[in-house]
Amino acid sequence: MSEYDRTTGVGSGIAIAVLLPGTLLVCWLVQLIVYIRAEVGQGDDRLSDGAVLGWYLGAAALPVLVSALTVIVQLAIRRYDEHYSIVGTIAALVVLAIAVLTNGTLIGSHLVSTARSAYEQAQPPTAAETHFAGGDARAGLREIGDHTVELLGGDPSVSNAADGSTDHIETRRCSLRNGSRGTEYVYSYPDLSPTPTPTPSAKLAPADIGLVRDEVDAGHHRVRVT
Repeated sequence: MSEYDRTTGVGSGIAIAVLLPGTLLVCWLVQLIVYIRAEVGQGDDRLSDGAVLGWYLGAAALPVLVSALTVIVQLAIRRYDEHYSIVGTIAALVVLAIAVLTNGTLIGSHLVSTARSAYEQAQPPTAAETHFAGGDARAGLREIGDHTVELLGGDPSVSNAADGSTDHIETRRCSLRNGSRGTEYVYSYPDLSPTPTPTPSAKLAPADIGLVRDEVDAGHHRVRVT
């Protein structure tokens, strides 16, 4: 074999095949961290949809641009040296294809999710969510809850907490259907047994449950007894 038939650039091609996939790993690691911060983060630590998209695109640029540049350089070298190894070119093309496919799928999915979220946020609150707007939802719930407890033979003046409070209503933060923040009021009572002296085996009588439901339905409310 003459020196003109000898393949050149084999070492460079192997180095490209070994090192270039590392850019994919870095890209995926960054995107995984961003995804976790967007889904699990709280308050200021939670990334917005726009910030997530920016990080996804930035991370995707690393393997895409590096592999594309490598392909261009490898082809340029082969243009002047027909014996130059094609290993590096093939490796770069494989990495480029994987980077475009995986990142295209991820970014496309995020864009669809962002568009769906924007559409939901643009919707007005439902009639049920605005039913107590301008009114006292807490007082309304207390009236319904206390009346329910009395129908079941309980005493709403019984303490519901270690501090002796008789306010059986707990306030929680919640999300409305359009993603906006709302307030949820939960009425809880330590015991709804109709017997004067509660025992572990005491259960609600079916007739009492039916009475409660009739009373609640008459007021156009919804109740869940647990």
